[in-house]
Amino acid sequence: MGDILKGRIPNKLVPLKHKMDGRWVDLGLGTISPIRDDAGNVQLRIFTRLDEPQYKISPYKELFTDKEIERLETDGHLGSTKKMKDFTSGRECECYVSVHEATNRLTTLPVDALTLPTRIYGKEIGDDIEALRSGKEIFVEDIHLKDGRVISGHARVDANRGDVVFRNDNNPHLRIHDTVFGVKVSADIQAKLANHEVVFIPGMKVGGKTISTDLRYSDTGRPLFGNNARNYRSRLGEENPRPRQRVRRRLPSLPGAQPKGMKIG
Repeated sequence: MGDILKGRIPNKLVPLKHKMDGRWVDLGLGTISPIRDDAGNVQLRIFTRLDEPQYKISPYKELFTDKEIERLETDGHLGSTKKMKDFTSGRECECYVSVHEATNRLTTLPVDALTLPTRIYGKEIGDDIEALRSGKEIFVEDIHLKDGRVISGHARVDANRGDVVFRNDNNPHLRIHDTVFGVKVSADIQAKLANHEVVFIPGMKVGGKTISTDLRYSDTGRPLFGNNARNYRSRLGEENPRPRQRVRRRLPSLPGAQPKGMKIG
């Protein structure tokens, strides 16, 4: 429902049926999305899953060059803008183009309908905003997050989301800058935190509160506090780390309770 309210085609497909002449006709798997017609009216439209990508079906396969089709096939995004009819507004304009993987359909976003950000997670992107505007992917390096981590990744316009999306490169080596949750830390503490060690940090600003407790980063870079930090067992360095097993809590049995299905003679 959230995707529909934001004008996006939902990723989740459901069995669709249409009532015709008093009987229900099976349309197969698909989804629904709001579409604006030529008169400017918004209507819910059914999108069934196509057997092959829409960019390989006329008239769209004639609209794109072989290189553009290859880019859509391998990357899911055009990587540039294209003058074509926008599926949502119905007008012909410069559009960002992506592939909606769940339905195999093309999605469009008018270039003039999106206000590009000048910062990604607080990091200025400078002149790269022009590359972003042209539909290209840009690399954003050394972003300082509030939790102390330093990340890098790629940003691009995604027509499926109707916005700029950022993909973290997930560098396996954790990097920590000199400010952790609003607290300046020394190079020694930075090194310990980057090594996933437990460190006591006073005066951290977390969730609108000021706390003083132990801090540690998990193997995936998630910050842990207090007992969670002290009791966390890192699996970094293990040759064949076994996946963590979920422990099922045994609920106390009620007096007189019997297992389901058991007969009492």
